[in-house]
Formats: sequence, structure tokens, C-alpha cells
Amino acid sequence: MTKEETKKYWQDREVGAVWVSERSLKIKMKDRDGNPVEFVGFPNRFKNEAKHPDWSLFISEEKKENPAEPTPKSEPVKKQNSAPAPAPAPQSSSEPDPMDDVPF
Repeated sequence: MTKEETKKYWQDREVGAVWVSERSLKIKMKDRDGNPVEFVGFPNRFKNEAKHPDWSLFISEEKKENPAEPTPKSEPVKKQNSAPAPAPAPQSSSEPDPMDDVPF
């Protein structure tokens, strides 16, 4: 195999890459269909035995960024003598929070 053939051979087999920092790993991969999948890894704080994993991996969720939206003009607030209305109670979801099971 020539150098170029070897390079192409390994490029065709590559499925991802890993970035390492002191506190975490970032893993970008392609699934069998070629779709990107990202993972994030953290050191296993509960490692008590050699057979326990060194790192725990999680599927990374996309960061939701709120672009700066112009605020609509509001009407002037009328002064009231009564106390302000209480804030609405947060709505509870029937689905459990996925972060409840995260071990860190």
C-alpha cells in the first residue's frame, strides 16, 4: 500500500474523535448511518475497585442558546395600591428529570 492509500484507508475507517481536558472528555462520532453523535465523559467519582470504569459517558444534549430578541414595546404600567399578584407555581412534568440519575 502506498502512503496515500494507507491514509485513505484509515480516513474511511475513522468514526470519531476525542478531546480531553482536565475535568471532562468530549467525543464526536458518526453512527453506522453517518449521523453525528456527541458524548461527554466525566471521571467516575464512585470508582472503588479496579473493575469499575474510569470515566462515565453521557449522550451530549445540544445547548439551547437564546438569541437576543428585541423586546416588544409594553404599555406603561399603571400604579396599583394592591400587592402584586403572586408568581405562578412552576408546572410539574409527568416525566422524571433525566439529571436526577446523574452520579455527580
